[in-house]
Parts: sequence; structure tokens; C-alpha cells
Amino acid sequence: MAMRTLFFALLVLALPGCTFWPDHGSGGAAERFTSDQRSIRDYEIILQDLERRGAERWAAAETHKARTTLIAAKQAAAGGLAYDAEQDLALLWFHVQTIEKKLNRQRAGLRTGAGS
Repeated sequence: MAMRTLFFALLVLALPGCTFWPDHGSGGAAERFTSDQRSIRDYEIILQDLERRGAERWAAAETHKARTTLIAAKQAAAGGLAYDAEQDLALLWFHVQTIEKKLNRQRAGLRTGAGS
């Protein structure tokens, strides 16, 4: 009988902890990750600039990956998946850096006459 009473008391004490939920959008990942359209637009401009400088020719695979990742970030942001959009933008940053390095190497090679 004492064991049953103890179990019941623990159950009653544990229930309020299981029924409290924060308001929608006020906790967890919703506070840490905010994907705004401006940062996506900034990456569109950066990618267009890299393409204008010859990214499709000298870094074709990375340019394709960057475009695909940009589309995924746009879709995630439009769907309200801020965390996923932020992850895509982080991956896009690495693609942009790789493209930039390849373009810089190509430009340096053209200056020395090594790459034609």
C-alpha cells in the first residue's frame, strides 16, 4: 500500500513538468537561428559576382553546388525552417570561399603566364 501511495505521489508531482510548454517561437532553436531574406539576397549577389568573374568556367562543380545550396536555403526560409536555412547558408559560405580561392589561383596563374 505504501509503495502504491509513493508511486501515485511521484506521478502527481511529475505531471506539471510534462504539461508546460513555452509559447510558440519563444525558445530553443527559434531564438538562436534567424534566417532573413537579406542574407539570402546577399549571397545571390555574391554568387552573381563570382559567375561574372568566370566561376562557371574555373569552378563549375562548386558553382553548381552553390546554386543548389542557395535554392535549398531559399526554400527552407520560405517554409519557415530557419535552422535548416542557416545550415544551408553556412554550407553556401564554404562553397563561395572555394570558388573564390579557385578564381584567385586562376588569376595569379594568368599573371605569371602559367595558366592558359
